[in-house]
Amino acid sequence: MNSQSTEHPKPRVLIVFASWHGHAREVAEKMGEVALANGADAEIRDASETRGDEKSITTYDGVVVVGSVHFAVHSRPLRRFVRRGLQHLSRVRSAFVSISGAAAALDGQKQAERYIQRFLHATGWKPDMVFSCAGAVRFTAYDPITRAAMKFASRIAGRGTDVSRDYVYTNWPAVHAFTHDFLDMLERSKAIAGSTVALA
Repeated sequence: MNSQSTEHPKPRVLIVFASWHGHAREVAEKMGEVALANGADAEIRDASETRGDEKSITTYDGVVVVGSVHFAVHSRPLRRFVRRGLQHLSRVRSAFVSISGAAAALDGQKQAERYIQRFLHATGWKPDMVFSCAGAVRFTAYDPITRAAMKFASRIAGRGTDVSRDYVYTNWPAVHAFTHDFLDMLERSKAIAGSTVALA
């Protein structure tokens, strides 16, 4: 038997996302890929399909919640998941990844932070780590009304307005770095827990 694998089992990570038009799912999947590549056991779930599963949160070493902002709010399924799982989330290491268009610009950082604080205040959650992530404008996935609204918002923000294509502003290296930081935190937590058990 490999004693190293017994003493230091793979960290188990749950990544829960809620996506309006698919980008939050893409970010969650990318984080899952990074976690798997670095020896973690990662599972990805859609927040809208996790009702009643909140207790399973405590079977993981860490939970990452990923959600995008759409017209100034995070999705209802994401809020519902966090509120219902709040007691369980407090027992594991956790992180919140908030995806917004505001985060794509230096002058939008304060607004992106307000979106995050509004979500955390509404849910009562206090994650160990928070990441404000620039999102994407998926013109090809929008309905006509949303497409027109997003074209206007993009023009005001000085971003691309060609509705025949999509614009991705996500800093993927930053997503990778944040995932690594979260995994490092899990490893430190497991090492400390192991040392405490050994000394008991």
